[in-house]
Amino acid sequence: MASLNVEYKMPVNYGDELTLVLDISRVGNGSFTVRHMGNRQGATVFTGTTVVVPLDPESNHPRKLTAEERAYLSRFAG
Repeated sequence: MASLNVEYKMPVNYGDELTLVLDISRVGNGSFTVRHMGNRQGATVFTGTTVVVPLDPESNHPRKLTAEERAYLSRFAG
């Protein structure tokens, strides 16, 4: 994970039942962005994004997404 951004629209308490909505908002060559939204009883309580960078398991350094990975992630683009 390279970055995580969450913007709360209203308080969320422990025990609140939330519905989460996620999609992919961007697919690049070396990262992708997940957009997320939390809803409680029909009201949006938070929105945000997470940028994910894949790592090479041997070197633990960032690597490029493969064509197959980009195609798979693009299926979830919103």
